[in-house]
Amino acid sequence: MKIRTKLLLSLSALILVIGALIGERVVFSGAFDRATQLAAAAETAGAAIALADEQLTMSASMAAVTGDAKWAARYESLVPSMESGIEAALSLAPLDVANRFDLETKEANNKLIAMESATLAAAAAGDLLAARAIIEGSDYAAQKKLLASGTDHFLTSLGDLTKADVDSVLNFGNLLAVVLSGVSIIAIGFAGYTVIIGVSRPLTRMESVMRELADGNIEVEIPYAGLANEIGNMAASVQAFQDNARVVRDMTEEEKSAAIRRADDRAEMMRSLQQAFSVVVDGAAHGQFDRCVELTFADAALNALGASVNNLVAAMAAGLSGTATVLSALAQTDLTKRMEGAYHGAFADLQRDTNAVVDNFRAPV
Repeated sequence: MKIRTKLLLSLSALILVIGALIGERVVFSGAFDRATQLAAAAETAGAAIALADEQLTMSASMAAVTGDAKWAARYESLVPSMESGIEAALSLAPLDVANRFDLETKEANNKLIAMESATLAAAAAGDLLAARAIIEGSDYAAQKKLLASGTDHFLTSLGDLTKADVDSVLNFGNLLAVVLSGVSIIAIGFAGYTVIIGVSRPLTRMESVMRELADGNIEVEIPYAGLANEIGNMAASVQAFQDNARVVRDMTEEEKSAAIRRADDRAEMMRSLQQAFSVVVDGAAHGQFDRCVELTFADAALNALGASVNNLVAAMAAGLSGTATVLSALAQTDLTKRMEGAYHGAFADLQRDTNAVVDNFRAPV
């Protein structure tokens, strides 16, 4: 597998991790908002029931004290408020909670309505003493207490369910964050391992081999010649230089004397290339990809070797820079950045996948 492909896989994994973290935050935020709205609606419904109950009690009590018919009319006008409050509360709860609320409060509410209606009827008939006996009796107070207790129990149950839903989403989000953090560490570690093992060490080894060739050791073993990646391409160029040196070694004396001048020139060019190569290798080992080998040699093989180094460094620099820009923006939940430029091969795949991640998260947000 090519070095840049390994790096692209690591960077793609990091992009997916960041995208998943953003998605998890969006999901949690939505769940929390819904839970907050439900809790507020339940509190409002409970307050509406309590207010309507007190207003009905007060209207019936005033009718029992004054005998004025306007209190009966006021009572009748408030009955729909009580009914709508109960309906609103029931609509917020799951079926089992709603059924329990209805079971705990329905009988008490019906008895209260019956006693309040009896109070109003006695007041309308002028029997205020009987009316007050009903509305101020212990049975009426007991039924009001049952209604209040059932309503409080309902609101508490609804609050517990809401909290459980939020806790469930939060726990899942925390677990997902831990898992994704682990994946991030693995991806970053793999990328670092690839740079150190797959790039820095081979480049350092190749630099040493080139130094030996420049010093005249044409039998030095060329490492990495069989690799199907960028390092393998560089090794092939060095191998070609070694083959040319062996040809010179096998020449006749006359050919050798004629080639000495060329050999001296080539050795000097090789030393220059080795020095330039050392500068590029040191920069790459420290994450600096802005250095390159000047392709001014008279030897096509040396220029090809220098071009291989430059192409490797340029490809890695462009891909890492473009991806880093998008990663930095995603880490700040900025979905406006894209990986721009013309890429080829694996980097083109990374550009497409990176921009697809941004587009996918931009749509719902």
